[in-house]
Amino acid sequence: MAIATTVKPVVIIDGLSSSGSSSVANRVAETLDLERFSGGQLYRQLCSEKGFCPKDRNAPDFEEKFVIFAREIIPKHPEFDSTIDNKFLDLVRNATKPLLAEGRVTAALVTKYNIPVIVKVWITASLAERVKRYKLKHANTGAGQYTDEQLTKIISQKDQLDRERYLRIYNVDIFKPELYNDIVLDTTGQTLDQSYYQLINDPIFREKIKKLFDFYPDYGTSIVRWKCLECGYVYEGFVPIHMCPRCGNIDPDKFADLAQ
Repeated sequence: MAIATTVKPVVIIDGLSSSGSSSVANRVAETLDLERFSGGQLYRQLCSEKGFCPKDRNAPDFEEKFVIFAREIIPKHPEFDSTIDNKFLDLVRNATKPLLAEGRVTAALVTKYNIPVIVKVWITASLAERVKRYKLKHANTGAGQYTDEQLTKIISQKDQLDRERYLRIYNVDIFKPELYNDIVLDTTGQTLDQSYYQLINDPIFREKIKKLFDFYPDYGTSIVRWKCLECGYVYEGFVPIHMCPRCGNIDPDKFADLAQ
């Protein structure tokens, strides 16, 4: 099945829950001024609309309710996945600027509907790292009160349920992301800055992201070339950086602009 051939290509950044995919996707979308699609945000909205989660996203028990919704309710309602798919397709059809999509299997979704793609990235992290990040993010909510053992069990079960569901719906195995993504990025033990800079310095990402300028010529094609005066690292690309990927230097006075 295909949608209109006039749609612009999308950038895909997928990953499992608490892998860092949403944070990395937000940073890339902000830097490149891309329109943003988040499958996780839409599922949370759907949870509230269906009455399984509070209307207030800041409610203390929201994430706790959403965990139950994702683990027990969604697998029983395939129409929920169809609802999210349709919202994504509408956004693709009506996009006026480049779109970055993030979720679990948007890479499979664009393949299913023959949507052109700039680059497909999968963000991963160890289970222990994902548990730690989840607890940190939801420390002030009911979901943040789970023990490490409880969260390990919950996340593992949800991963398996997601795997079975997406195999059935899209015929993709989220446990084998290297089969349908251009880049698989392991963020275990990394800060957001480290993960972000690792991605934008990836040679495959840097080469493929150039295709943005073929479809959006008003973006320009100026190259950023900076040298870190602390360690000598030279960065070249389209995305400005504010921290040296090699030594962590963040002092703006210790970078030399080589493009001038």
